[in-house]
Amino acid sequence: MILMKEKVKAWLGPLWWYSAVMFCIQRFGDVINLYTGLWLVPKWVPPAELGALLPLGQIGGMLGLPLAVLLMPFTKFLNTFGARAELGKVKALLCDALILAGCSAFAIAAYTWYSAPFVFERLRISGSGLIWLLCGIAVTSAFMPILNNALQALKLFRCLGFVGLASAPVRLFFLMLLLPFCGLLGFFSAQFLFNVATLGISFWGLSRILSSDVRRESYWAHWREMVSYTLPIAVVMIVGSVATTVQLLVIRQRLPDVESAAFYFGSRFSEIPNVLWSAIAVVFFPVISEAFEKGRDTRRILIQVLVFTVVGGAVVAFGLGYVMDWLFGAVQKWKAYQPYAYLVVWMAMTNVFRVAFTCFSTHEMACRRFGFISYAVPISLFEAGVLVSLTGYGFFAPYLPASWVAWMGALHAARLEFIVWVMLISSFATFMGIVIQMLVSRTRAKRMSA
Repeated sequence: MILMKEKVKAWLGPLWWYSAVMFCIQRFGDVINLYTGLWLVPKWVPPAELGALLPLGQIGGMLGLPLAVLLMPFTKFLNTFGARAELGKVKALLCDALILAGCSAFAIAAYTWYSAPFVFERLRISGSGLIWLLCGIAVTSAFMPILNNALQALKLFRCLGFVGLASAPVRLFFLMLLLPFCGLLGFFSAQFLFNVATLGISFWGLSRILSSDVRRESYWAHWREMVSYTLPIAVVMIVGSVATTVQLLVIRQRLPDVESAAFYFGSRFSEIPNVLWSAIAVVFFPVISEAFEKGRDTRRILIQVLVFTVVGGAVVAFGLGYVMDWLFGAVQKWKAYQPYAYLVVWMAMTNVFRVAFTCFSTHEMACRRFGFISYAVPISLFEAGVLVSLTGYGFFAPYLPASWVAWMGALHAARLEFIVWVMLISSFATFMGIVIQMLVSRTRAKRMSA
């Protein structure tokens, strides 16, 4: 049995072998997360507050964005040093990143505290206890990507697998313990405790590299290439985070409670096609990065993963579209959202196109190429501008011709259907940018080899 496993592992290669392992582990978690998101949470969180969960969850990432930008070169150079077996530089970079995150935690907590009331007013919620929890989530969320990226970069896939296997049951335990007593407050209390538990497991996985057995070695000779690598990625991260936050805030702030709650339910299903990429994503960056640093061609792997995730995701998305109306009508608590069931297939396809961009941009960043910025950033900014402008067109009444304002009003943009279509068109435009860039790159490669 062990010999057969090793033969299969050698035949598949590290990317597809560990992706298959992570796929199996994550599907166990998906079953628990579906139960959590579709039954447990709606049972204890009032429908009027359900629509606030997604934008509130995005706030933590948005508030930790400055730190995330500063730490952007972390994964790439951890992987680079690890491939060269320069463990002293790995330890030094990891320790410095953790120190930076620790120092930044106070600033993150402070501006979370001061900005939360402004956000709460627009999300139609209240609660001083929730502010403290968001501070805690923002601080712990600052550490989590560092440790997760370190595990990926060092190819500690077994520890990552354990984190993936344990995360959903741990989160479910905390939610079952706290939701019945605290509702929305219990949801974010469970999220905070889940973050703490995940940090503990990740530190345990990195204990060898952090131990005194490994001596620090300076990596400052690489500072120029680290800065040049960070700047373009910072642009992508900032724009992407702002665009996602705008989407969720507009849906919650400018749509009725029933439509923002319908988006919450629809998004639980529309994320199902993402499972194909989520298993590969854990392994993809370190494998591509190491191959690039060693001078190997990675285009074949990229095409394989893109075809697998896009075609497979599209099949799942249209399968969802076929059953969603029946499914929403079959469950009594979901019947209020049945009129919006037809949107789930388009929400799912939006996620498929976004996953394609994530896959492609991850590949390009691992190879230190950033041409995708030229079209991805303008499209994201345009989408955010359209959503904010057309759903709040009254702001422009004193400044634009009356005919323009009347045209914007006639669109009735403050409805879920319009927002879903804007998001779908934007994601498809970005996907077409990927296709064009790959074709141009292939043509250039042929010309150079001729």
